[in-house]
Amino acid sequence: MIRYPIFIPLSFLFAMIVCGPKAEKAMSFRSSSAYGQLYPEQPWRFNPEFAIDGKSNTAFCADSKIGSNIGFTLFLNSITEFSAIQVTNGFSKSLSESAQFSQVKKLNIKVGFLKEVGGGEIKIVDEESIFVDLSPVSFSGSKTTAQTIETGKKLKGNAITFSFTEIHSGSKSKNVCLSEFSIGELIDKKFKKHPVLNEETIKSKIASFDIASRHFNAFGKLVTANEAGSINFWNQAIALPVFFKSDNTFSFSEMYTTSENPPDTGFSQAKQGSYLITSTDAQGMNLTVTFFDPSGVEQNESWIFKRVSQGDEDFDHFKTRMGTSFSEVYDSKKTYLLLLRKVSSGETFYNYEISLK
Repeated sequence: MIRYPIFIPLSFLFAMIVCGPKAEKAMSFRSSSAYGQLYPEQPWRFNPEFAIDGKSNTAFCADSKIGSNIGFTLFLNSITEFSAIQVTNGFSKSLSESAQFSQVKKLNIKVGFLKEVGGGEIKIVDEESIFVDLSPVSFSGSKTTAQTIETGKKLKGNAITFSFTEIHSGSKSKNVCLSEFSIGELIDKKFKKHPVLNEETIKSKIASFDIASRHFNAFGKLVTANEAGSINFWNQAIALPVFFKSDNTFSFSEMYTTSENPPDTGFSQAKQGSYLITSTDAQGMNLTVTFFDPSGVEQNESWIFKRVSQGDEDFDHFKTRMGTSFSEVYDSKKTYLLLLRKVSSGETFYNYEISLK
């Protein structure tokens, strides 16, 4: 399983630094960061946004084997204030599935303020911390029943961290999940949820996960097709034979050309080793390939793999390259248009032969 930290761009963090104590009874979502997330290279599955999307059948899930430092942080556009929370525990798609995954037993909530501390570094400061005990999710028929908890004091800040410190063990999995989380207050003993001011931002982020999943699934098609042998990716008349296996090994055979007038520059030599999917987003899948060069020195190269669609700049680039032969070699109703790009040089190779079926 691949795990990697999620970094927040400094430009975003600078925008989140808020001066003054004024707070609002609402939440304006900016971004998130996860710790120990399950399948982080597949954000459409268990990213933090699924814990605040208003749907109990989605969830943030973490790998409990990592240890106690698992959970997520929400970064907000402005300071919020709340004195109660409402939680739907576990992965609550159904009663049976909620019993299979582990659930949060003790939740540590820290609320603080983002501050520049020098050298461009941003930290969360003046954090207040509380611990709350959570019960396993309950159902009324097929619907979940959320748990409401008073925090005991008003919590204020623009960064909220949720750490899972103890778990209710699941029947089949130690991966721990939390389906939904809301902030608010109790009025006449009833929970009043503070509104999310920019729900469209969350929806847009989740929609981008769907685009990311298309790249990931197309890569799976490539791996399956590679079971029959290497597959050529083309840069004009230059072919790069590639071979990715499901065990995370790869090989690039030596490039060759079908041109009668080959370029003067030499072609890349054959490479074989291992690959790692470091992340997947709407722009493509980021791969690191590791191999030993002819001198025996270990090398790491960054490549981007993506499924190219109409409207994409790379689609227009491919169409321009192919010229009048475009419609002869590529049929969007029958085959994928796939791309491999070496990050350091920008060399770009296309494949248009793998069937959509």
